[in-house]
Amino acid sequence: MTADGRVWTHREWVAYLDGWLSGYVNGEAVGYDRGYVACDGEIATIQREAARIVHAMANIPERDRAADEAAAERRSARWAQ
Repeated sequence: MTADGRVWTHREWVAYLDGWLSGYVNGEAVGYDRGYVACDGEIATIQREAARIVHAMANIPERDRAADEAAAERRSARWAQ
């Protein structure tokens, strides 16, 4: 095999491949860890927003069905003209 413009011995080539593989495996593990952290952060953001929406909706006063029906009748009468 050749690298760096010279022929490497078998021992040099094995050392290079061991180093490359170690870096690849460690880098892949770091990538997975960073991916999990990013995913957890995204999920937490979505859950916080969902909780905010639910709490905001819980504070909306209950609707008056009779008042809603009366308003619907007034709208219908107006548009019927």
